[in-house]
Amino acid sequence: MALLTILAIVLGALPAGAADEPAPVTPAVGVPVFDVIQISGLLDEIVANFMKKSISKAESDGSGGLILQVNSTNAVVSDRRVAELARAIAGSTVPVYAWVGPSGAKAEDPVAQLVAVTDEMAVAVGARFGRTGDLPVPDALLPEAFLASFEALRTDTVDERGIIEIGMADRDAPTLGFFALDLPGFGSRVDNSGDEPVRVPTSAVRFSKLPLLDGWMHTFASPGDGLPAVPDRRRAVGL
Repeated sequence: MALLTILAIVLGALPAGAADEPAPVTPAVGVPVFDVIQISGLLDEIVANFMKKSISKAESDGSGGLILQVNSTNAVVSDRRVAELARAIAGSTVPVYAWVGPSGAKAEDPVAQLVAVTDEMAVAVGARFGRTGDLPVPDALLPEAFLASFEALRTDTVDERGIIEIGMADRDAPTLGFFALDLPGFGSRVDNSGDEPVRVPTSAVRFSKLPLLDGWMHTFASPGDGLPAVPDRRRAVGL
């Protein structure tokens, strides 16, 4: 299972059959295991709880880091809840990272602010970051590069090149695998068996997703996730 997971991250894809609970992996001796969760659709209370629990689990498991794979453009939780999540990310005893991807993904509104709080971030080719709106996240938790560009980011987005130009990322990352390979502590080795040397991971990766019922409820309520959004009841009854 660990080998399949490693191959999946090199290809930059979340395994289609990833379990609700992460499958046990057997890491190489002395090489940390990394965790990956998806943040997609609306940032609602279901996703907020999932994020907090994932951070706590990564801490208790001694993870090498928690990677957020982000494609989310709006939040339906309170500003206080967003600030609470930001403090959980900033105060985590394990590094929290964010990759906005794959191509076509976006991190906007309060979700972009949470991405900015992470220890390291990158934007995939064809993905966008910004249009943050006003700031529920305390300035003290946000990097200087973000605050310096806030007026532009408040109403507009940047791509994979723009995020580097404003100093919020120092490299591009076309896939999740490329992003993970250069994270601090992520194990890798050089494979010389082919025509050219290839860098391959030795760290195992645990992919987690929302439990089945929570995932269904979240998907149903999130526009663009394949099912219609829950209709406004007042509008439906003509109020």
